[in-house]
Amino acid sequence: MHGFSIQTAALITTVADAHWQIVSAADFNSDGEADLLWRNQATGENVLWQMNSFSIQTTAAITTVPDVNWQIVGTADFNRDATPDLVWRNQATGENVLWQMNSTGFQRTIFSPLYQTRIGRLQALLTWVVIAHPISSGVTMRLRKR
Repeated sequence: MHGFSIQTAALITTVADAHWQIVSAADFNSDGEADLLWRNQATGENVLWQMNSFSIQTTAAITTVPDVNWQIVGTADFNRDATPDLVWRNQATGENVLWQMNSTGFQRTIFSPLYQTRIGRLQALLTWVVIAHPISSGVTMRLRKR
């Protein structure tokens, strides 16, 4: 896009299985090009397409998370290593997990406790969503009511 005008449009590889959904576009390999992170909503498989403009440069399978209640809700560079990290949220339990990534894939997991302050019921907990905000010293994560 250039302002509100389309500069260039191109078809990329078709994925016929509708269970595969793009969950993030971010530069995972630091080449200056946005890459595509896919998640299969039926199997929990995760695949990264490293892109070169409109064509796939390489593909890489990332750890499968078979419980489809876990969803990627954001990508941001939380540890300032120039590689986007993945924020996961379990839609059934409200658990939050941060996957710190490196250029070759998954690096380590950081669990975030459930947001429980004065919320007595799990149903109330699930009305909150994770929001990532870039700031000058890194990224901050907060919860926002839906």
